[in-house]
Amino acid sequence: MTDLGALVDWTDDAWMAWELAWLEERLEAWLRAAKEPSLAGGFYGLVAHQNEARGPALALRAERGAGLAMERLSLSHGLHWQQEQLLVACLAPHLSASVGRLLMQAQGNVLKPHPEADFVCALIYPRADRLTRLSAERHVVGLQAAGLLQTMPSGRESGPRALLDQALVGPDFIAQSLLGRPGLDGRLRGVATLREPTRALFDLILSPDVRRPLEEFAAGLFNTRTRQPVLDGAWVVRICGPRQCGRSLCAEALAHTVRRPLLTVELGALASHPHPEVLLETAALNARHLGAVLHLDGPERLLQGRTTLESALVTCVERAGGLTVLEVSEDAALGRLDGSVQVTIELQAPRGDERRQLWESALPAEAELAGDVNLGAISGTFELTGGQIQQAMRWALQRVLARGGGAIEQADLESGARQQLRSRLDQYARRVHVKLGLEDLVLPEDVMDEVQELLDACRHRQTVLRDWGFAQRLSTGRGVVALFVGEAGTGKTLCAEILSAELDIPIHIVSVPSVVSKWVGETERNLQDIFAQARSQHGMLLFDEADSLFATRVKVERAADHFQNMEVNLLLQEIERFEGIVILTTNLEANIDRAFQRRILFRIDFPVPGQEERAQIWRTLLPPQTPIQGALDFDMLAEDFELTGGQIKNAIVRAAYRCAAAGQGLDQERLMTSAAQQASAAGRLIRSSTEAER
Repeated sequence: MTDLGALVDWTDDAWMAWELAWLEERLEAWLRAAKEPSLAGGFYGLVAHQNEARGPALALRAERGAGLAMERLSLSHGLHWQQEQLLVACLAPHLSASVGRLLMQAQGNVLKPHPEADFVCALIYPRADRLTRLSAERHVVGLQAAGLLQTMPSGRESGPRALLDQALVGPDFIAQSLLGRPGLDGRLRGVATLREPTRALFDLILSPDVRRPLEEFAAGLFNTRTRQPVLDGAWVVRICGPRQCGRSLCAEALAHTVRRPLLTVELGALASHPHPEVLLETAALNARHLGAVLHLDGPERLLQGRTTLESALVTCVERAGGLTVLEVSEDAALGRLDGSVQVTIELQAPRGDERRQLWESALPAEAELAGDVNLGAISGTFELTGGQIQQAMRWALQRVLARGGGAIEQADLESGARQQLRSRLDQYARRVHVKLGLEDLVLPEDVMDEVQELLDACRHRQTVLRDWGFAQRLSTGRGVVALFVGEAGTGKTLCAEILSAELDIPIHIVSVPSVVSKWVGETERNLQDIFAQARSQHGMLLFDEADSLFATRVKVERAADHFQNMEVNLLLQEIERFEGIVILTTNLEANIDRAFQRRILFRIDFPVPGQEERAQIWRTLLPPQTPIQGALDFDMLAEDFELTGGQIKNAIVRAAYRCAAAGQGLDQERLMTSAAQQASAAGRLIRSSTEAER
């Protein structure tokens, strides 16, 4: 038998080697007795001898090995020496491959990864009387309650479902701890991380409305006399808010406040696991054993369609004890888990000043800035979260490296910011890119002046709002809302597209059929989603034929009237709160609710083009690479046909198709014919000439 006197170096590894050696001797004696029953007396004699020697060994450990992990574990949980033996037997597969195989062989089934409780108890408590069995069950229950053992069904097809019919799982994190290397359980690798927090609460850039409750809660975790963190019982904190707005940083800051490690579990990664409840229990026990803050990221993703896991999450929070942080999205419902939450911290998307601080904190200390860099302008223009700003800065630095180094320019930062703009607007609107400028827009001079004024307002709105202080005076109405009025084809939509090109921002033309729904409340939800996505997208919204959505409210005489009025009321509220650019176009202004007039900052009339404008439109719309056959008289076309810009475009395209089919260049005759057809279809005046009549 292994001599305790040989144990000179009192380390965790040496002590566990001694424990495993004793277990190995006992297992070998068990196997000999199983093969030859007459040798059972030798097994019982060995157990009795080991038990007698256990007392002096424990006394020697307490005297010379007070710093051993097993000694600390035993004292903190009040373990009986037989519980220590039972624990080592269950941890054997993690501590020694050879002893683990021997354990499975002695059990009689090498395919089961975990020993069954009745076998382990028979190994540690060989006298199978009733009192011994009750003592064994009590010790197993004690280890389970302390979080040092887990149980799972043994797979037996018969027999009562009593405790000793279960398999005993010795957690990997306990084995690591007994070897002096406490850490993350091996089963959690890939779905969880364990780290020491480095971000303190004062490092976070938060609005006063968010910082105040967070600091008040953190202050309550301290003893006011000793200024030491005190976690009296279990605390469950729910941190919610938009993505990448600092939820994980807040969880880290709370762990830093109480001076505990942070164990983060990505619950979304557990959704595909066959037994997520087992890993939840393991994470809770792991955090409890290490005294770590348990950070559950995304419980709503785990619960999608799996309400049966609500109980597992509640149990996980209860077993963890200490401080648990739930990181969830804004509108997530957690079922029964909501009842466990004591404190809720609601984060918000950063405002202008906070975004500027985030840009400044994201800049590397050694970074060189070009003279055109204006962080105030970029923070006001792009409504990004803290996480998006970090990614935008990485993109900007990559651009600098790609051109061989140098200073960070404003274009680098703006490019990085645009890379972060993601939205789901495509399901409600189509995104349009045009390569045209104001010089391509043909309008009367007075109308062009109004368009230029609108463009200037869009370009300098951040200066007025932020630098001139208007944002502090205006609680609503910070956006730019313009109404374009005019007949179809007069250039309303084209003007909006050119404005977006001049401002270098995307334009989304809202599709009314995709927004309006026959289901009650669905249209309102779609509208809210459009404006929410547009805020993060930093784009321009174009409601073409706006009178269909912004219709005048009516007297409620039936249920449909009530819901129509609700939609208009919601639109009024959303436009009032929207801080971006909204363009409304209509040819039926009288149908738009009068309440929108107060929200409209610019109203521009688009007239039917006069003869001079029509001639210019004919010239402008003809691409320079188009083959021409003969002379083209645009003045004659403008004089003979009173067409709008959209109709002129259709006439040119139609004539081009005819000429291409005939294998010749564009000519005057086919332009005249197409123009006459467009005028006839629109019911417009044709000033007769020989060619036009033909």
